[in-house]
Amino acid sequence: KEDEVDMLGRLQEVHPIDGLQPTVYKEELLKLQKQVRSIHIDVSLKQYIVNLVERTRSHPEIYTGASPRASVALMRTSQGRAFQQGRSYVIPDDIKFMIACTLGHRLIMRSETKLKGIESILHHIVEETAVPNLRYASYQRAR
Repeated sequence: KEDEVDMLGRLQEVHPIDGLQPTVYKEELLKLQKQVRSIHIDVSLKQYIVNLVERTRSHPEIYTGASPRASVALMRTSQGRAFQQGRSYVIPDDIKFMIACTLGHRLIMRSETKLKGIESILHHIVEETAVPNLRYASYQRAR
């Protein structure tokens, strides 16, 4: 308790966050955002995203599924992952990798299934949803 009282005293007038310096500036951030948004995502992968999100809306263990804004968020985070991996195009694994952290907090579980866990249910949805068969030519256009 004493340490916590001391902490309150130290933070009463000055907070450590006040001294932080930016690690990236606005112009650089906007440039990176533009680069991420230019990452190619095949129309079949957009359909895959919509199929995954739609399945959250009809899943028996989910009370409230993800909205169309979740589809946009999953597309953007998948583009970000592809960018992070050094690719100029999204692959299905990017979408699968990003689904839990992008949709998990957007879902409301039924009370009787909360213990099962959102990640487990999303994994089940991914496993049951057909992955598009991408053509090599689609990736070639993206490069």
